[in-house]
Amino acid sequence: MIITGNAKWRDALPPKYRELYDGIWRSGGRWTMGEVRPMVEQQMAVDERRAARAAARTSVARTAERAPGRTDTERDLIVTLFGRGVSVRRLSRRYGISEDAICGIIVNHRAARPVWIRRREPEAEAESANPARANLVRRDAMDAIIDVVASHYGVQRDALTGSNQTSDVVRPRQMAMYLAREIASLKWCEIGRGLGRAHDTVTYGHECVARRQPPELAALKDAVRAALDIRREARKSDLCAA
Repeated sequence: MIITGNAKWRDALPPKYRELYDGIWRSGGRWTMGEVRPMVEQQMAVDERRAARAAARTSVARTAERAPGRTDTERDLIVTLFGRGVSVRRLSRRYGISEDAICGIIVNHRAARPVWIRRREPEAEAESANPARANLVRRDAMDAIIDVVASHYGVQRDALTGSNQTSDVVRPRQMAMYLAREIASLKWCEIGRGLGRAHDTVTYGHECVARRQPPELAALKDAVRAALDIRREARKSDLCAA
């Protein structure tokens, strides 16, 4: 009776699992039909779970596409915060969208381009063999960014690195944090040392600028890139002269 029941069950299987059933049963003649059936059922359960997960990911992605008012910058910020350990629930409360939409933004962004993996410039790769010189280069980049921001906003350099907390100084300081992270790819701790601020203050300042997107941001990015290029050429000249 068992053999007859298993034979009928085998005949009702889809072709994929019928081939699997026959392959296991005939492999060396060690298995009976009653022993093969649990193996095939286990594989069917695994495939069902995989299909369910794929369907869930598709549903989440579609939910994210329908998320209203989400700009590319805001999506980048959500993914960055998630990569730093901020929970999906907290992100959902902060941005006022569902947890499914947050998950969909993260899934879509990972498939497109993972923002938390930063490409290192060839110069940085070469200087990684000399940590002391690399530290000097990063400090020089931070100094250049502070000079550009101070000149653009008409504030003193000492005010940006000091304890002044007025709005006409705090916003330029946050802009320096953002540019140091996005243009020079400096670490949070390096930015904090350059501006005399703690890690949390730097990340918050970066988030404020990313969310605000002030109109002068594009011009400042170009100015910082130009300043870093000038300093890079100066370092090359110094090396050649040495």
